[in-house]
Amino acid sequence: MKTTRIDWIDRMKAVCILVVMLVHLEAGQALPRRLYEPFFLNGFLFASGYVYRQAVFSVFFRKKVRTLLVPWLVFSVGNLALSQLFSFQSHGNF
Repeated sequence: MKTTRIDWIDRMKAVCILVVMLVHLEAGQALPRRLYEPFFLNGFLFASGYVYRQAVFSVFFRKKVRTLLVPWLVFSVGNLALSQLFSFQSHGNF
């Protein structure tokens, strides 16, 4: 499926998220930050919602399970198993 990008939306999202990241650095004066911080955060959320495409919930859910839950489960079980195998401390039952 070919998607077309809207240039001004991409630029708006880039500028807004950069300003939001700069605000998190807490550098600069407090008063100007209070004035532009909500504007750029709302601008980013607007731009993200502007291009949002509603998907069928079952397709969305299957994709999220496959891309988030399965890797999390594999790496978590692997991490637990490796910590039990290669630890020099005594452990109880797994």
